[in-house]
Amino acid sequence: MYLDVSTNLFYFTGIRLRPSEQLHGAVIPANGDIVCLSPAFEEPKTRELIHFGSDIRSWEEHEDPTALVIGTLRSLGCDSGTVADVHPLQ
Repeated sequence: MYLDVSTNLFYFTGIRLRPSEQLHGAVIPANGDIVCLSPAFEEPKTRELIHFGSDIRSWEEHEDPTALVIGTLRSLGCDSGTVADVHPLQ
């Protein structure tokens, strides 16, 4: 499951962030530890906010953040299938 900055990110991880134009979120695999995704300049702040786990993967301003999401999913063994993207209720 991929969680972007939302109330769901807080509910599942305890991380409370304000929405921005920068990709910031978490991947929660069916098996294994959570992986936090963060812009590189926000990585120290993200590290302070996490309550469990220690895997934070970051991307630089000149990089494509969606490539980080895809690479993270692949590194977790998700080469195919559907990824849940949980949106907050409107």
